[in-house]
Amino acid sequence: MIVPSSDPLDAEGTADHHPLWVLVADDNAVVRASLRNLLRLCGCRVDEACDGRQALELASRNAYDVLLLDVQMPEMDGPQIARDLRVSLPAESRPRVVAMSAAAAAADRRWSLESGMTEFVQKPVRLDDLKRVLGLRVITGNNRRAPRGDSAGAEPDRLRSDRVVGASA
Repeated sequence: MIVPSSDPLDAEGTADHHPLWVLVADDNAVVRASLRNLLRLCGCRVDEACDGRQALELASRNAYDVLLLDVQMPEMDGPQIARDLRVSLPAESRPRVVAMSAAAAAADRRWSLESGMTEFVQKPVRLDDLKRVLGLRVITGNNRRAPRGDSAGAEPDRLRSDRVVGASA
């Protein structure tokens, strides 16, 4: 169940109930690293994808609380991922989908939100903006969301927390 929180981050800057599981998808490694650091400051568990196809694969397999998706990525853009997830996932299991873009034009925001994304933040993302989009917390019986699929409670088969999928070594 998702419930609004008046103060989702406590005085120390960490999630007040349990770590949110966030997927960051951006083709720019510097942006991913910056967001990873900010999200860790907020007490989040972070996974990363280097392009849109990887992001869609991970979001389809894992029960993320929030997806931070670049609007323009190779292979598939953020709004297309949002549209695909809206069709393939039941409403109660869809994560919050946040569009990220350096462009701040009203048309870009509208296009992102019309595709099914729930929020829009301008890059570079500031900590205050990140806290705002993380302003909902997830309450579950065991304080941990399981990956989607047959093995509830198991770790995702290819991805563990805080790893980048598809990045060249």
